[in-house]
Amino acid sequence: MKEKFHSEVASISYVVKRIKPECLPVTSFLMTRVHNSTEQDWQKLERLLSYVNGTKEIPLCLEMGNNPVEIVANIDSSHATHGDYRGHTGIYISLGKGAIQAISTKQAINTKSSAETELVAASDGGTPAINVLNIVKCQGIHVKALYIEQDNKSTLSMIQNGRATGPTSRHINIRFFWLNDRVANGEVTMRYVPTEEMTSDLLTKHMEGKLFYKHRKTLLNIP
Repeated sequence: MKEKFHSEVASISYVVKRIKPECLPVTSFLMTRVHNSTEQDWQKLERLLSYVNGTKEIPLCLEMGNNPVEIVANIDSSHATHGDYRGHTGIYISLGKGAIQAISTKQAINTKSSAETELVAASDGGTPAINVLNIVKCQGIHVKALYIEQDNKSTLSMIQNGRATGPTSRHINIRFFWLNDRVANGEVTMRYVPTEEMTSDLLTKHMEGKLFYKHRKTLLNIP
């Protein structure tokens, strides 16, 4: 049964990563259960399969903005959400409308505060965002700006200052402030976005109801 569970989770993950980004948090969790699955895990998998089968007609629509292009990386996190109290990162990257890249992943280290968790997420998410920037530029497309969006003002302050803002965050490794160099040279622009408008929040945790449908609409660029 473990082999069957592993196989089915891997198969649905292949689909989800390409056309169903709103399901990434579920597949991310299920991938951590492939060696120790329970009846509850099977129920989650069956519910996921039911959702995917029931939304076959809902597409992922990509739309590039006007030239010059604005690249937006909306990055959020959920603090201490896993059993070992590690955080979870959600990344939504767009060239206009729709997710050209969506990532939902458990953080590799433990953090002491939500601001630190957001900082780790911004650091991890900055890499694929800058990769997209470089790829687009190599295609000869003029880029107006790369915006990295955050809803935590303490995290924004740390990135823009390139240093910790208080005694509770001084222990953070300075490698997470590398984004400050990109901000200083104009390669990246940090931008505050209210929590309720953070589409990547959908990629950090299980979500239902109106908020789920609101963020799914933006991720997939559907009416």
